[in-house]
Parts: sequence; C-alpha cells; structure tokens
Amino acid sequence: IIRNNEIKTNKKINSFGSEYGNWKFIHTDNLNNSTILSAGVGEDISFDVEFINYYNSSVIFVDPTPRALEYLETVKECFGMSKSQDYKEGGFQNPSSYNLTKIKDKNFIIYKKALWSEADKELNFYFPENERNVSNTLISSYFEKKRKFIKVETISLEQILKENQINELELMKVDIEGAEIEVVTSMINKKNFPNQLLLEIDYLRRNTIRSILRSIIFVKRILNSGYKLIKINNYENYLFVRGELL
Repeated sequence: IIRNNEIKTNKKINSFGSEYGNWKFIHTDNLNNSTILSAGVGEDISFDVEFINYYNSSVIFVDPTPRALEYLETVKECFGMSKSQDYKEGGFQNPSSYNLTKIKDKNFIIYKKALWSEADKELNFYFPENERNVSNTLISSYFEKKRKFIKVETISLEQILKENQINELELMKVDIEGAEIEVVTSMINKKNFPNQLLLEIDYLRRNTIRSILRSIIFVKRILNSGYKLIKINNYENYLFVRGELL
C-alpha cells in the first residue's frame, strides 16, 4: 500500500554509507556546506562521514545512548586519519573504515539528548532485550515486560534549529526506534519542514496489523504535508522530499 505512493524522479539519487548504514537522498547544490541533522547514531556513522566529506558539511548528531556517545568520542579521537579498511557487515564499523583526514570538531555537533516533540522533558530511555544491540528507545510499549532504562533529557527540532541558527534544514535523518512518529508528527504540526526527510519507520518491524495500519496513516500524513515518497530502501527506510524540490 505504501509503495503505491512511491514516485520516480529524474533527479540524481546519491547513496552513502555501508550496507547496514546506507541511506539514499537527492543531490542538490544546496547540500554543499550545509548543516544536516542525524537523530539516532548507533555505532555506524558511515553515511554521515561520507556526507561530510562529499559536501564539506557538518552533522548535528542527536542521541543520548551511552554506547553511541562513547562511539562518537572514539571516532573523534581518530580525526585526521585516513581510511585503512573496508566496511564490515553488521551494525558496528571500526573508525578505521572512515576517511577522517579532513574532518574536524566543527563537523561534529553532538547533542547528548533524545529528539522528541518537546524540549527539556525527562523521559525513560529503555535498553533493548539483547544487550549486544545498541538501539535504545523512548517507547515503553515496545516491550512486553519491563526493561532496564535510564533517564534522559529531551530536545526538540525547533530548539536545535534555533541554537544552530538554521533557517532552512536541507536534510534530516531520523532513526530513533519508534519515537519517529511523535517527532515527525510534531514537526509537521509546527511546520518545520526539512527539504529531505530520511526516515526509518520502526513500527513496521513489529509486523502486527495495528503497527502496519499506524505506519500507513503516518506515511499518508507526511505525504499530505507536501512531501513526495521517492525511495523505499530495505523495507523500513524511506526518502521523502519536499514537492517544490522536485
């Protein structure tokens, strides 16, 4: 049903990142020297590093997950180093698989907070059942029984834009384990429209009638707000682009 809304475009589609961390987006000249937002970091930032190198850009990373923050600090310690190995399969990339020769602190803007519809809230941030996985979530209903959690502070999209003096956000990547519906719905309500929205719809992974119906309604709302669906990658990763950009 969702694929019926996918349209073709004659615009150039770029593909950055490892097999696990890959995202597709439309090339525009406005991406040069831009600042983009990447919510949900994990331990694979291959897309973000390739984007920085190609467009001489900066990335605002938003993630309160302790392992993700530790990973970002490890990558920062490797700034100035060249790529010395290929990407590996799976969700962890050794920093030596990144070309960090030209990347500096100014290219990495890190918020140790959870992206949410409201700023300055304190919410429970739940750990996955399998502790080898890195993806925490704000959505308690994801789990049938209680999980370990930590308290995290939230930040909103509008606050990030204000603090970084961004009038028009060219690209926003959202991979936040179920919180995407709350965040993107708020974004639409407040009319904060990034030109390109790279979105993982995590609810589809639950594969229940309720989760699929909610995902369909969610996608329809995005489309009704002026976006076009350009690409579906790996079932749950979606590229939405503002109609005027096409």
